[in-house]
Amino acid sequence: MKIWERIILGFISVIIIMIVVDVSALMNNIEIINRVDDLESSKRIELTQSNKVAYIIQRIKSNLRELFLEIESDERPHEIAYAKEEVKIHISDLQSSLKILHNATNTGYLLSEEEDELAGEQEELAIIDSLNVLTFDFVAGVNEILDMLGKNETDAAEDIFEHNIEPVSRRMQDLISILVVDAEEEVVWAINQLNLKVDKTIKLGIYLTTLSILLSLAIGFYISKSISKPLYKLISGTREIGQGNLEVEVTLDTKGELQLLANSFNDMVRELKARIEAIDKLNEELEESNQTKDKYFSIIAHDLKNPFNVILGFTDLLVENYKDFDEEKRQRIIRELNKSSKVIYDLLENLLTWSRSQSGKIELYPENLSLISIINNSVNSYSGVAKQKQITILNNISEEVNIYADEFTITVAINNILNNAVKFTPDKGLIVISAIKSRDIAELRIKDTGIGMKSEIIENLFRSKKVTSTPGTRREQGTGLGLILIKDFTEKNKGSLSIISEPEKGTEFRLLLPAAKPVLQS
Repeated sequence: MKIWERIILGFISVIIIMIVVDVSALMNNIEIINRVDDLESSKRIELTQSNKVAYIIQRIKSNLRELFLEIESDERPHEIAYAKEEVKIHISDLQSSLKILHNATNTGYLLSEEEDELAGEQEELAIIDSLNVLTFDFVAGVNEILDMLGKNETDAAEDIFEHNIEPVSRRMQDLISILVVDAEEEVVWAINQLNLKVDKTIKLGIYLTTLSILLSLAIGFYISKSISKPLYKLISGTREIGQGNLEVEVTLDTKGELQLLANSFNDMVRELKARIEAIDKLNEELEESNQTKDKYFSIIAHDLKNPFNVILGFTDLLVENYKDFDEEKRQRIIRELNKSSKVIYDLLENLLTWSRSQSGKIELYPENLSLISIINNSVNSYSGVAKQKQITILNNISEEVNIYADEFTITVAINNILNNAVKFTPDKGLIVISAIKSRDIAELRIKDTGIGMKSEIIENLFRSKKVTSTPGTRREQGTGLGLILIKDFTEKNKGSLSIISEPEKGTEFRLLLPAAKPVLQS
């Protein structure tokens, strides 16, 4: 997991936990507060309606007394009618208030949870039921009085008022007083409960805030540790590298950017190790190359010295004894001078070609070439030497065999093969040149009946370990550069070289070269 993802996930976790806890506590508190608030509201309604019932009872009684007085005076009949109408309205209000009072008390009963609260509410419901019964009697008495007053039975009406309405109203007032006292006490209790819940909510908020802070610190510590621990491993790995230990590898039990950093670090170590190994190998190759060059120059110096000694020796003889030599001896000396000069020329030409190849100054221009044409030119170049040694050269290459190569470099390679074949083949020997063509490859084979080569010489050629100079069958001199040029120029032409040879059984060179490319018709 990436670092920023860890941090965001940590904060989201803290926020979610805080929200869940806070919402849970808030919903619980809201439920409790709503219940207390509803209970308080119901008690306030009880208190209001109880007082209203008491007031209505007083108003009805007051209106009845007023009717008694007005009927006795018989002076304001409209006042009597108004009082009767008002009594009827108050009776309706009384019944309505009692209904509201009953509903409010029943709501309080439903909101109650503790046994004491339930018992109190049940008692209040019983009082209201009693109050309803008394109200029924009270209303019946009032209606009876109104009927009597309508029949002018004033004395009987007053008697009912004194002996029926008054006792019932006092009992109702007593019951209402009990309800009012209970309602006032329960309102005070509800307010106190509400205050307690508010205090509890504040304390719970403080606890939750503290818990959230501690949780945030714990998550922050975990994230910090999950980041710092891998970093310490990387620092330790860096120190190991600084001390030269390239075998170190940092392993992290994590994912995301830190794992990518560790992978990059390990890749860097592996690359650094590979580069150091490459540098060491290059140093070895440079050292080996220097040794090879020293060997080259040692061989060249030695091989150049011999023909020059021959030339100097014979020229000294000619200078001092020219007149004493007959024509035959002079001709023999001239032939030896010519042969030594050709050896020097071949040595210098191979050295120059090898030097240009090593410095990268030889540019290749591959093209479709006739293999038999190149072979004929090379055979013509060495036919004179071959004739002197009575060596037969058979060219069995078909004119249909064409190759795709650079003419100069492939000619140098073939010339060196023929040069070696002629040099190392005894008198009256045989050199056979053939070729096999497939779709994409042409294989050139040059086989001689010469003295052959040891396997060490062939291995050194392909490993480029050593340079070996071997004299020919007539003590012909060489530098060993020819074999190197054959291999190098064959590979530069995208070919390959193989050599089959055994001492005293001859040698066969096999060159695999790209076949000529088809010519596009315009």
